Amino acid sequence: MTNSDDLRLTRSVRDALDGSLDLDGLAVHCRVQDGTVLLYGQLANCVEREHAARLVARTSGVLAIRNELTIRVSWEQGRVTDDDLAARVRICVATTEVDWTGVVIEVENHVVRLGGHTRSETDRAAVRHAVGSLGGVTLVENRITIDARSWALIGAVSD
Repeated sequence: MTNSDDLRLTRSVRDALDGSLDLDGLAVHCRVQDGTVLLYGQLANCVEREHAARLVARTSGVLAIRNELTIRVSWEQGRVTDDDLAARVRICVATTEVDWTGVVIEVENHVVRLGGHTRSETDRAAVRHAVGSLGGVTLVENRITIDARSWALIGAVSD
């Protein structure tokens, strides 16, 4: 790619980021070199971080993305312990419409690890999205597996 190609791609990426209503595009900075987009800056939560990367990935001409966006942690969030955050995560997940009895939650250094199993990809994604939207969560590792067969058996037994 030439410098002019990178400049055109930078403009396209900026347009995608600035055009999103779900993202503070001004908080996201980017550089492009040979079709690789470097994203950097600070966002409110990891859902915004992933959304920015998805927007860029959909931009024509992008060959690779280096997502170095970080999560802005406020003074109050910095005082939240992992135990406090784990309690918030459990409450958050419990308020979703997902049967989360098979979901395991671990928190270490504000990184939430989700494990266990759920019925569908929709449920898996709903839990991940809800947790990622919480203030203080810097990363969500979603290791939840889909186990529709065992959920069908549980439903058959309880009928």
